[in-house]
Amino acid sequence: MLEDQDLMNVKEKDMFNIRGNKISMIFQDPMTSLNPIMTVGDQIKEVIELHQNLSKEETIAKAEEMLELVGIRKERLNDYPHQFSGGMKQRVVIAMALACNPELIIADEPTTALDVTIQAQVLELMKDLKDKYDTSMILITHDLGVVAEICDYVSVIYAGTIVEHASVESLYEEPLHPYTRGLFDSIPSADEDVDKLKVISGSTPDPSDLPTGCRFHPRCKHCMEICKYKFPEYREVKPGHYVACHLYNQEGGENLDQQ
Repeated sequence: MLEDQDLMNVKEKDMFNIRGNKISMIFQDPMTSLNPIMTVGDQIKEVIELHQNLSKEETIAKAEEMLELVGIRKERLNDYPHQFSGGMKQRVVIAMALACNPELIIADEPTTALDVTIQAQVLELMKDLKDKYDTSMILITHDLGVVAEICDYVSVIYAGTIVEHASVESLYEEPLHPYTRGLFDSIPSADEDVDKLKVISGSTPDPSDLPTGCRFHPRCKHCMEICKYKFPEYREVKPGHYVACHLYNQEGGENLDQQ
């Protein structure tokens, strides 16, 4: 759903005006999401030419502006992707995504291919530009540290289903679902000296052969009989904090605390 519009019912010709214009995407690996035989300037200009009615000179000026916005000198407009480092490539991808001032950016693991120092710089850049352009962002990531750094709300997904949703503050202060708790427990602590890290037992299920009932039940230490055959109801157990788990009654979370 985008502004009350069901995108599943939009015709392909109309989606052309939405993709790259209203919704943009920052892909996981800048090495493969940029065309190696096109200059970065041509790749940024292509987005602008498709969606904005600008003259050739205005398009070039806009592309230069976008490059400088992400911290790359405009003189590099005619350079090719192989002439940039990984972090610089990802900045180019961000410039492409922001070129048409989209309402929504989908960022798929945008810093996975980068080292930690560059990752922090790119995240800070994304956060600043998101605020500057008043753009919404859906960030897809496995890194809970990145979520804490950049997100307002978080949905925890297991086997294709949202099992918990809350504000970042609420979720980090008190994770409710057993899977979410398992994720947090598996993060090493700098304050503790342990021989073995905590892990979630078992392995993720085959998407073509998902378990009946709650999809997490084969790996859950709190599993009850009902979990094996009935899919849990997704309910609000605290203001703004939703969870799909049979352990939770209307009062919210008492059963899990008792176990």
